[in-house]
Amino acid sequence: MKFNICPICVSVSLAWLLISAGVAWGYLSSSTYLIPIALLMGGTVVGIAYLGERRYAWAARHPQTWKTLIILFGMPTAYFIVTHLTKFNLALTLLFLIIVGYFLFIQRPKRVAGGPSDSQKLRELEEKMKQCC
Repeated sequence: MKFNICPICVSVSLAWLLISAGVAWGYLSSSTYLIPIALLMGGTVVGIAYLGERRYAWAARHPQTWKTLIILFGMPTAYFIVTHLTKFNLALTLLFLIIVGYFLFIQRPKRVAGGPSDSQKLRELEEKMKQCC
């Protein structure tokens, strides 16, 4: 299983998760850190919309619909999490991020019906190599 994880995505998500954990466990002041958490969470929502569009065929064919749906559901969800920052909500958020991360970074996208198979691609490549050399 091959995976390619975006270091910026991981850094942003890890930053707001750690800061949120600090606030939820009482180590950090919520009045100081809620705005940075909200900004970083918003960046994660936008990143999910962007990566999903690049990763999945349906989202690529309907980019405005995909982005609109992700933003319409993601931003209010992020707002709810920020305004109700508890240990339980943070655990659910972490679980959700793990699932989303699996689909965006690890799981291979399914082939589009009617698309060329690996063996067809290999034969085409071999033919090109024969013509070239």
